[in-house]
Amino acid sequence: MFEKNGRKNAAAWTATVITGNQNAKVDVRVLEQITEQLITNDCRVIEESLGIIASTSNPDTRASRERLVQDRLSHLRTLVPYADKKQAKDIKEVEKKCRLR
Repeated sequence: MFEKNGRKNAAAWTATVITGNQNAKVDVRVLEQITEQLITNDCRVIEESLGIIASTSNPDTRASRERLVQDRLSHLRTLVPYADKKQAKDIKEVEKKCRLR
């Protein structure tokens, strides 16, 4: 069931992906769904932001999107221990895109 060592610690996983009641008992399938959604959304926001950064001439827009990219990358890195193989690959690909720009 668990592919990563991080997934063996359900309490830490829950604390990483769920805000609010950190002591809640959450089904592993729910954690997997939340993790998938968070990774997908972060990757999408990063890719959209990279496009905006590349096309905008507004320095304020560029700066705010740069901060957003850094925030989302930081968040993605907290999810790596709980990512499955496909998700880990998606994270690596978006990190590579960020390095290439």
